Amino acid sequence: EHQFDFDDPEILAKVQRGEDLGKGDQADGLPGAIHGSIGLLYAAMCSAERVEHVRIYGDLLELDGFVEYLLKYGPDFRSLDFSGCPNSMSTERLQLLPLAGASVTVLDLSSCGLRGSDVDVLDDTV
Repeated sequence: EHQFDFDDPEILAKVQRGEDLGKGDQADGLPGAIHGSIGLLYAAMCSAERVEHVRIYGDLLELDGFVEYLLKYGPDFRSLDFSGCPNSMSTERLQLLPLAGASVTVLDLSSCGLRGSDVDVLDDTV
């Protein structure tokens, strides 16, 4: 899977202008990297608006790269609410939670359909 270098000024300028980053080295017929760009857009919006508490719905949670870029580039959130996303929460997404940093004091994962192995992942990552 192609990873764009968001430290590259040209890539960053495209994201800031809202331009499509293209499909990188993806095969023809596959979508471009717009999902990560949406995560960056939400991160910028949350930073500008000084958002501390965020609820992420299942549809957004399913966008590839959304959670990663929101948590990595967003502000210091105080609470994250993923409640009610049983079909969207995955072990891979749980492993991204440390990107939010130490400022998170409330993490709502109710009705996310977590299994015992997910609790072990949370124990290791949070």
